[in-house]
Amino acid sequence: MATLTIAGDYTSALTHFALYGLSLMVEQKHPGTVTVGWSQEGQPRAQMHAEGVSEEEIAECVHSYVSSLAADGSWVNVDQSYGAGKEAAVFSPFSPRIRGIDAEKYPDDWASHQKTRQAHLDALMERDDLLSLLWISGLGEPSYWRFETKAPRPDHGASRWEMKTRCSAALPGSPCTTRWIISRTPEPEPVSPSRSRRILRSPSVRWWVLRTSR
Repeated sequence: MATLTIAGDYTSALTHFALYGLSLMVEQKHPGTVTVGWSQEGQPRAQMHAEGVSEEEIAECVHSYVSSLAADGSWVNVDQSYGAGKEAAVFSPFSPRIRGIDAEKYPDDWASHQKTRQAHLDALMERDDLLSLLWISGLGEPSYWRFETKAPRPDHGASRWEMKTRCSAALPGSPCTTRWIISRTPEPEPVSPSRSRRILRSPSVRWWVLRTSR
């Protein structure tokens, strides 16, 4: 049985998210093998146990899923155009923070937005990719029905956690946007300690997360 310890304080929501996210990736490939918990220490540490699954197989679960997200045609890489002329903008239709959809000026935008979203959601359902569907659900969805005074606020459909982590995880002095890059040992190119944090500890498999502003 492989046991992986997640680096991070038990009071941090990001530690919990890392634990559950990793567990979901392994559970999708090896159903019924995963349990999660906390170490018996004064400062408990998050741990994932995978019965009959090696550390190398756990690493392969993460690599396989991340590779699928990076592939052309993945829901992560799809873009959608909104508006026209000087007001034209391109966003991911899975971003819940889109504010540029103006149904009065461009009434076709919402229809094309929903069409693109539903096509990818249907494809994920056909592939039984419940993990991606969970991620999408966790982000939230632009709300065409939401207004603040007279201004449309589709970004209010974002989940509260998505809104929270967008700014709380940003680097000092950078916009409230981050991207996370996962890499296997050997460690990636050196960066300052404040910008690199190891999230998994094990003798043979180490995954690193680099946090960089867009």
